[in-house]
Amino acid sequence: MIKGHTEIQLYKDGKMVQNTHDDNMLTNALAGYFKNYGLLNPTPFGSDVYDNFITTLLGGVLLLDSAITEQASIIHVPGGVLMTGHGAYGVSNGSAQGDPTELGSFNAAQSGWADAQKTQFRMVWDFTTEQSNGTIACACLTSRAHGFIGEGNGTSKVRRVDGNYTKQTYGQIYPIKSNQYHRIFAVDTNFQYMVGRIDSDHEIKIYRKRIATTSVDMRTTLDDNETDPWTTLSIASTIPGCELVFGGEDSTNYYFFGFKNGLIFVTLAKAFTSASAVFYNDSTFPTYGDCYSWNTDGDYIYIIGDSDGWKMELSNLSNKTSITYDAPIGEVSRRYCCDDGGKIRFAGAVYDKSLNRVLICNANGDGVGNLENKRASFTNGDSLFIDAGFNDPYYAPQTARRNDYIASINNLQTPVTKDNTQTMKVIYTLTFTG
Repeated sequence: MIKGHTEIQLYKDGKMVQNTHDDNMLTNALAGYFKNYGLLNPTPFGSDVYDNFITTLLGGVLLLDSAITEQASIIHVPGGVLMTGHGAYGVSNGSAQGDPTELGSFNAAQSGWADAQKTQFRMVWDFTTEQSNGTIACACLTSRAHGFIGEGNGTSKVRRVDGNYTKQTYGQIYPIKSNQYHRIFAVDTNFQYMVGRIDSDHEIKIYRKRIATTSVDMRTTLDDNETDPWTTLSIASTIPGCELVFGGEDSTNYYFFGFKNGLIFVTLAKAFTSASAVFYNDSTFPTYGDCYSWNTDGDYIYIIGDSDGWKMELSNLSNKTSITYDAPIGEVSRRYCCDDGGKIRFAGAVYDKSLNRVLICNANGDGVGNLENKRASFTNGDSLFIDAGFNDPYYAPQTARRNDYIASINNLQTPVTKDNTQTMKVIYTLTFTG
């Protein structure tokens, strides 16, 4: 069992003026990280985890301006909550470097095992008078990588780039293949589902193949050549032919986008009993290639480009609201898109649905390598298991795990407010029992 304890100390003119202590509760994040996924299961023990389990999976801290519901199923920072400060194991930040002011510095001299029996592990971060100013109502442990990347530098609005920290997960990556123009959109109950393109026949073709996720049938093998549709559903003859990309889901439907002289929006019932499509012949819609993200949650469509974006009401697309950007997202963010319900995350930015705002995050220098469009159905919601591939007809999607979780939630009994006359020390102690 792991227990966590947070201590936040404020200093002014070298003297401690406030010392706050609180215990935290653990979320289901680590259980989700280590969950088995059958044949899709990339080992969670990549070299970083195997060599440094604690500091890799729990070596980051997020300091948030609002309390979070203390519920084990909450494993991502929800929308509407801003990050006041953050820190990562081994990462330093000096104001002379021009780094974001949200990021603190790891104090190696005061960190490490606190006892000879190795039952308590302590991590300490220091913040200067310029850093992490504002209200801290909640502290959460996260992975080392996400402790660096953070939930958005909403105060400084600048990004630090470091190739050692990415949103690519720690586990090994397993390829899940599909044929040309068959795009994977769901993996569920030991089947992988793919959607084909709309051709002149005005049909939505769904392909399916076995891929063991909860059990393994020794009598079957994986078939990478799904040539015949599993089911075919008709749509209106007014819908032009086009390729389809997965855009999201709700409890009853999958949603897809197509682009051909306008926007094609496809709704597919999760029971695979019906499909419908609407063609919006509007040249003002940006094309898929111009955007980093086309997502929907069943209520709104979120169109996010580099520096322009819109939130559109699904039942009335004329109700279109511009998205506020702290700064352009940049090419660093193009190769990652993951929707956890309250936020749409990129490699170097995060869009907060509640705030309708794109915040800049720290990032890896080249995005996340060759990974893009992490949007198969097991991507969304609380799952840490993702489609990490291109979702493109010429590339094989791959599965992996996310590292942008929160492993603990510690709502402070009394929020701490830091200003530019104070320094701060954040001490997170993990106690291992049983």
